Amino acid sequence: MIADDAAPDDDAGGRSAADRILAALSDADGPLRRGELKTRCAMRAATFSDELRALVAAGTVARTRDGRYRIDEDGTAPVPVPAL
Repeated sequence: MIADDAAPDDDAGGRSAADRILAALSDADGPLRRGELKTRCAMRAATFSDELRALVAAGTVARTRDGRYRIDEDGTAPVPVPAL
C-alpha cells in the first residue's frame, strides 16, 4: 500500500487541485463520497481536504444530505457543511 505522503504530485498533469476535484465531480454519474472523490483525484490528503473545504466555502461544491459531494450549479448548498 502507498503511504499518503507518497501520493502522486498534487498538480499532476499541470492541473490545480481544484481543477482535479471539479473534473472528478463532472465526470461522475452522480454525487461522490469523500473517499471516492479523493481516490479519483489522486492527491495528498491534506491538499485534498484544504481544497475541498475551500470549494465548499466558495459555493462551487455542495455536500448532499447523505454526505456526498457534487458541483453546486446554483450556488446554494443544500445543508450546512461541518468542518472536515
